[in-house]
Amino acid sequence: ELVTDLLSLLQEAVTAPRLDFLVPSLNDEDYLAWPGWTKEQFDDTYHVISSHLRSSSNHHIRNTLAMFWIKLKTNLSFRQIGSMFNVPGNGEDRRKRAADVFDNVRQCLIKNFVPRHLGVQHLTREDAKKQNTSFSIEFFWK
Repeated sequence: ELVTDLLSLLQEAVTAPRLDFLVPSLNDEDYLAWPGWTKEQFDDTYHVISSHLRSSSNHHIRNTLAMFWIKLKTNLSFRQIGSMFNVPGNGEDRRKRAADVFDNVRQCLIKNFVPRHLGVQHLTREDAKKQNTSFSIEFFWK
């Protein structure tokens, strides 16, 4: 039984992501260093989009979101991102899968995050007036 347990642990270590955003011990410094957000900011984004993406046996949605932000922040190649998160397959497979992940998250953010949190649509007329900026004056006072 000990040998079986050791083999299971070894297999887990081989297939686990090298960088894993499911690990609760990651702190704000880690989050700022990689995806470029605090843990709280990352969690907020995660909660908005998590119901619109699906996890797979290869990666959890938290890691999927991290792959997206790390790509934007660092401009590492998709192959490098795939390797960093231990995406299965050879270099080209990793590149394709990481690129697909990036595109899926991008589409999800555009559809589910941007309209609620960015742009004019996320403000009501009353909220914009309260801001009293040149933008709100131009668009809502006239």
